[in-house]
Amino acid sequence: MIQIAYADAAATTTAANGGMGSTVLMIVLMIAIFYFLMIRPENKRKKQAEEMRSALKKGDWLTTIGGVYGRVVAITDRTVVIETSEDRVRVEFLKSAIGQVGTLDEQAAAQQRPAKKSKKDEAAETAPAVETDLGSVQCVRLGSGWRAYIPAAYNASAGGHTVNVTVNGETFARTLTILPKDFGTVEVEPEPASTEAANTEFRNNIWPLYEQPVREKLWAGAFLCPAENYMTLVDFGQVKVTGGQQGSRSNSTLLYTIPGEPCRAPANGVVVFAGDLALTGSTVVIDHGCGVRSYLYGLQELSVTRGQTVERGQAVGVLGEELTMDFKLGSKSVNPWPLFQTSGGLFWQEKG
Repeated sequence: MIQIAYADAAATTTAANGGMGSTVLMIVLMIAIFYFLMIRPENKRKKQAEEMRSALKKGDWLTTIGGVYGRVVAITDRTVVIETSEDRVRVEFLKSAIGQVGTLDEQAAAQQRPAKKSKKDEAAETAPAVETDLGSVQCVRLGSGWRAYIPAAYNASAGGHTVNVTVNGETFARTLTILPKDFGTVEVEPEPASTEAANTEFRNNIWPLYEQPVREKLWAGAFLCPAENYMTLVDFGQVKVTGGQQGSRSNSTLLYTIPGEPCRAPANGVVVFAGDLALTGSTVVIDHGCGVRSYLYGLQELSVTRGQTVERGQAVGVLGEELTMDFKLGSKSVNPWPLFQTSGGLFWQEKG
């Protein structure tokens, strides 16, 4: 049997009024699968020990858990009598005191042979499958277990959402709750229409990053705002209003920045895209691990290349007058401000 420990997210995630969802705090589901440390391996060892004791017969050599070595000369239901090899002294032990069966050479050879993995052991090394309508979730190895982060995006519906975790054919369900929150509105100028060519270029270069396999967790501690000096023009979750008409809800944050200042890497990571796009200008995407990526649009210049490893605070480019920052968990945009404050599920059991 596999025992799984969950970190059930408290209902701290929020959604916008009218059933539209939005993240105030990210939700984390911590799945610790202690398949070499917990109940199943212990039961397996007990079963093997019982089989060894049941198969014991006169003439067998054994070593007790106390280190006494000898040959079996008598057996009862509960005890065994062994005769030591040197002085032929006979000693009676409980069967539960038997450590290993076989000559010393056989015992040494058995210890050197690698243990054959059962199908269950092999399955335990396979990442658990996590399914939820909140978004695509992938697990990454964490010590003897697995870790996965679940987004509650700006368009997640308010209410309960079921999370199903399947491990070795067993499925466990948990419910995460999205609570309503109003992020307000913001007046904006009409956005110029983009060309089909620009949209296609963006889809071909950026969308594939949403579903890339997750890498190990690379960040530690709070994320850093890419711009040191800024003013927020359009915030995450706000409904954009143009000429008195409400439009779409913002899944990113638009900052007014000082041209020429450095654009900083929000956290340790690997650059998975660096280039110029017609739709977003000079663009940098950094993978921070566990499916968390930062998308930085509208830079004046780039100073990194694809595949480069960057550290928190390192300059990845030069800022222009505006910077759009979009933090995603997989394909779902999440509120950036808790990342800068080390609050929310992304920092649950941070030392893990």
